[in-house]
Amino acid sequence: MRIHLYTHVYNEMPMLEFFFRHYGPIVERYFVMEDFSTDGTREALEARPDVTFMPFERPDPLSVELSRQVLVNRQWKASRGQADWVIVCDIDEILWHPQLETWLDQQMRAGVTAIPALGFQMLSEDFPPSGVALPDWLMRGAPWRQMNKLALFRPDQITDTRYSLGSHTAAPQGNVVYPDRDALCLLHYKYLGMDHILSRHAQARAKRLPTDLKRNLGHRYGFSPEQVAADFADFASRAVDVAALAAADRLSEDHTEPRWWRG
Repeated sequence: MRIHLYTHVYNEMPMLEFFFRHYGPIVERYFVMEDFSTDGTREALEARPDVTFMPFERPDPLSVELSRQVLVNRQWKASRGQADWVIVCDIDEILWHPQLETWLDQQMRAGVTAIPALGFQMLSEDFPPSGVALPDWLMRGAPWRQMNKLALFRPDQITDTRYSLGSHTAAPQGNVVYPDRDALCLLHYKYLGMDHILSRHAQARAKRLPTDLKRNLGHRYGFSPEQVAADFADFASRAVDVAALAAADRLSEDHTEPRWWRG
């Protein structure tokens, strides 16, 4: 299988090693929108022969979020005729299945063309140590509808993704065939210690443009430390062992958040 991955980066050095460690075994080429990082992210990516840069234009010059929506709905189409699958995700989003490659091959042979993932907000009081694989280090998270995303699909079968803002939902068109049962997870590794959360929010908050502010797009970036702590506690109260659910074959049943692709 040939898999291409599309992502957007801005000052992602803390997460890059974990991202490439996870996706390296399955992804042939990465297509990256690099948004003028200042922490060495671009230089680290330029050193990788499997990375192709794509310009992060501003189709809407007054909004980062609306511009990103246009680009994520368009740029993956460059992989038509070149890849069996494309992944569209952020650097802190890990697509996980206990036997991902084998399972993905089974889905392709079964005629599946689009695989939405069950989203989880992963939670840790500390940032991961260098050298670990994130799913080996942390598999506790809360089911979260915001991370129920269409992050994996066949580019030759899908004509349009029609992602919403933030890619939190989609309305794909073309030969759309979902799996009979949901088994793919999207593990969102962002709530990894208060220092990391607040740093990421501050950087994202500083990038917001007038329309983002007017429409309150990316509102979570404006959370105070107290609001972040309360949000963390709320997720923690609902957290589960994702690996244990998968081992018991209970992911589809026990992830009770609404799924846009299931009506």
